[in-house]
Parts: sequence; C-alpha cells; structure tokens
Amino acid sequence: IEKAYLATDWRRISTKSVVEIKMWGSEQPRKGERYLMYCKPYNPNELFYAIPKWMSCANWIAASIALGEYYQNYIRNNFSANLSVTYPCDLDEEKKKEVYEMLTASFGGQSNAGNIVLLFGENGSAPVISSIESVDADLYNSVADLVTKQIVTGNRLTSPTLAGISTSDGFSSRADEIQAAYSLYKITVIDEIRGFIMDKMNYLLQLNGQPRCLVLDDYDLSKELNGMTAQNDEKEAEQIDADEDATNNEQEIDERHGNE
Repeated sequence: IEKAYLATDWRRISTKSVVEIKMWGSEQPRKGERYLMYCKPYNPNELFYAIPKWMSCANWIAASIALGEYYQNYIRNNFSANLSVTYPCDLDEEKKKEVYEMLTASFGGQSNAGNIVLLFGENGSAPVISSIESVDADLYNSVADLVTKQIVTGNRLTSPTLAGISTSDGFSSRADEIQAAYSLYKITVIDEIRGFIMDKMNYLLQLNGQPRCLVLDDYDLSKELNGMTAQNDEKEAEQIDADEDATNNEQEIDERHGNE
C-alpha cells in the first residue's frame, strides 16, 4: 500500500475533505513530506490490517445482543409460554408450507419471543394449541453465563472482576481480588502491548536523531485501591458521626419537651 486517504467523516466526502498521504516505507523519506506509519504485530493471516483480539468472541457478542432482545420481547409479551399447534385436518403440501412459513416468521427467533398466537379453524374445527414447558428451567441462565465467560475470555481478561462482574473466588476482600486479577492481566496482556507501542515510538525518536528514551511507569493499582478504601472509610466515619449528632439532638429536644 503506497498511499492512504484520511477523512474526518466518510459519509460526507469531497475532493477537499479527503487528504491523501503517503505510507511510510513506500519511498525514501524526504524532509518536509508527511507519511503515515501503520503498525501491527506480525500475523501471517493478516496481510494488510490487524484484526482486533476481541473478534474471536464476535459471535458471542452477537449472542449476548440476541439474548437481550429475546428477554426484552419475552417480558413485553407477559412471559407467554412456548406453544405447540396441531391442526385437526390434513392439509396439502402447499398449504402446510404456507402455514409453516407463517408460524416461523411470526414466532421464530429472539425478536418474536412471547408473541401471541392467533389461528382460525378450518371446516368448523379449531387448531389444538398446547403449552410446551421448558425441559431445563435454567437453560437461558446457563447460556447467559456461558456468553459472559466467552466475552471475558475473548477480551483476554484474566478475571471477570476486571469487567466489573463480581465473583466468589475466596479472596478476603474485593480489593485483593481486583489487584490479583490486574497483576496477572498486566503480565500477560498489558506488558506485551506496551512493549510494542513503546518500541515504535522510540523508533520514531531515533529517526529524528533523538535517543530511544521513552518509558512508561507502572500504574500503582494497590495505591489507588488503598486510597479509595481510605476515602470510603473516612466518608463512612463522617456519616456515622453525623448520624450520632442527629440522634443526640433529637434526644435533647425530647428531653426539653419532657421537662416543659
């Protein structure tokens, strides 16, 4: 790729709004010329553009959206049960296909969850409609848990805690659980990405005659958590003092009224 095209809004483009810029490496660099450097980790399956890591769980993200739509429609339709429809008379193949397609379009998929069934009898006989109870009442909860787990894994999170999902992993406090999860996440994910970015930034410095001296300091999560804990404890203490003062004032007022 020798050139790139930049625009702030690709929905409204013109010859003036689109900027052409040369790609870095397409020619011998010239002073004063603008270049676009596109960096990505090496992957033999990605010739031009890098695929985000979370794409491995794209189907699970779509499943999460479908589950949300399913539950939303199920709630809107008063948690109507799934139904079985039996016709009292045999239909010809064309009519069967027509009825089947009609029922599938009306009640199939998550967007039609809980829809009302309205059928008309033929030759004076009405169709038989029967409720079908779910074999596993926890089926959808299990699917929701599986979807959450796959999304967390696809985003390379070492613990659901980092996504704000509470767990019961036996830690003495939530802060300890977050700190342990973050430390593992930093070693397995953050350090790799950080090293890649800083290597490219220092390469640009080197090209401009500067030393490769950019570094990133580690984020002290334990200090942050301890600070938040201290602030919460302080607010709690202030609230307790305020409640005690209010109680004492009420008692004083009651005593005064009693003396009068």
